[in-house]
Amino acid sequence: MGYLKSDKQNNSIDLCKLIMTFAVVAIHTRPFVNCTNDIILKVYELAVGLAVPFFFLASGYLLAIKMDYPYGSKEDIFRVKRQLIKIVKMYLLWTFIYSPLAIYHFVSNEMSLLKSILLYIRGFLFVGEQYNSWPLWYLLSTIYALVVIMMILRLKKSSLSLIVSSIIFSAISIGCTILVNYEENLPIALNLLQRLIKYSILNGRIFKGMIYIPIGMLLAHKKIPRILNCGMFAAGGLGNYFINNSFVSGYFLIITSVALFGILESIKLKNGKIYLTLRNMGTVIYLIHMYVWTFYYKIIYGKKTYGLDSFAATALVSSIIAIIYLKIKRQRTVE
Repeated sequence: MGYLKSDKQNNSIDLCKLIMTFAVVAIHTRPFVNCTNDIILKVYELAVGLAVPFFFLASGYLLAIKMDYPYGSKEDIFRVKRQLIKIVKMYLLWTFIYSPLAIYHFVSNEMSLLKSILLYIRGFLFVGEQYNSWPLWYLLSTIYALVVIMMILRLKKSSLSLIVSSIIFSAISIGCTILVNYEENLPIALNLLQRLIKYSILNGRIFKGMIYIPIGMLLAHKKIPRILNCGMFAAGGLGNYFINNSFVSGYFLIITSVALFGILESIKLKNGKIYLTLRNMGTVIYLIHMYVWTFYYKIIYGKKTYGLDSFAATALVSSIIAIIYLKIKRQRTVE
């Protein structure tokens, strides 16, 4: 398969997507679970916390780089719609693939059929995950984000509307998460809202796609100078390290993530088919690693267990499976 003209500029993004995939594996398997050094833990959490924002930014960027700025033509709307259909199909397929783990969880916890069905519906529509299928929330969040973006483009709003929407949803996302985690007494109205969030979307995570994807779309055509990106990255990282306010930290994460993406996007690597392979490999690892980890800890420990060995085994086995799968897929394509 040949490279599109735009693909030649995205090798650094493809490489980083694979690296960030391993960061997601680390988030789920917790390799530093037994570490007691606060500095190491803080730096580690800040680093892996950039992974999912990077995926969202890359999704928006790679979608919009093939669109005409300012967006809003019929062809642009068609591209968004086509991407939406693709993600919906992926979400349906992988939700089905992970369903056996959800059924196992419901049965092992002796949940009633009605409760199991209701929890499954909630997970499918509002949360984006079932038991041990945590990566799928990214797909559901992307679906909702693309729906909103398509609505904005259909209404022929300016590209500035994408940033306004990003700002609005950032406040909603961060606010919902803070409210859910608030443990002091609340006024009746806020208490009801807190309960509603807990029993529906759980927290503000589902809105993150709408924060980052529009920004990624604009970064495809509006470049931030590298020196400014470096300054933003340093300021955001230091701010997140030293400031413990959840609301402020949420925005520092956005600043740091956008700056990191801008820095990486500006790095031009020599073109080669290996980068497309790395991109596809990252996708496969991202989608299958929870199954690999589940089988690992069940076989080795008999129960859910975190640690460095869980991370190493999950990353290694998932990588091997991805390499084998992509090799078989290429052979079938050639035949």
